[in-house]
Amino acid sequence: EKSPAGTAVFDKARELYAGPMREKLTYQYKHAGEYADEPIFAAALGLLGIPPHESPPMHRLQVTTPNIVDGAIDLDLGELQAVKQPAGGPPQVWSGAICHFCGLAPMETYFELADSLRTRAGLPTMNRALFNPIVLTASHHRETVGH
Repeated sequence: EKSPAGTAVFDKARELYAGPMREKLTYQYKHAGEYADEPIFAAALGLLGIPPHESPPMHRLQVTTPNIVDGAIDLDLGELQAVKQPAGGPPQVWSGAICHFCGLAPMETYFELADSLRTRAGLPTMNRALFNPIVLTASHHRETVGH
């Protein structure tokens, strides 16, 4: 978004990322020198007085794959439903417009979707033998579920 508010958020996030508090605000993500951007943006939003927005699980823009135990992703219909089992909680149905494969898990679902999209684009399916996913190293990162 190119509004003054959107520009202010990105300016503040860049300032925080480059500043002395980065190590306290975020954590190393995949590789040395890479940091998770979500905590930086959260701090920027908070410092600018922009309140958090929490969509109900059945109306999310994005659904992430941690804690998924079942689900249906239909590219033709544009529907995504996932059953998530948070630690210590009951299964919940989540719905969204985008599925974010954290660490490319579950891998087979990722391959099925990637192959479908590549076929539509006239590309060959993925050669699984040559595929080397990046393993997330931030073991302390946990997804939280709002109730």
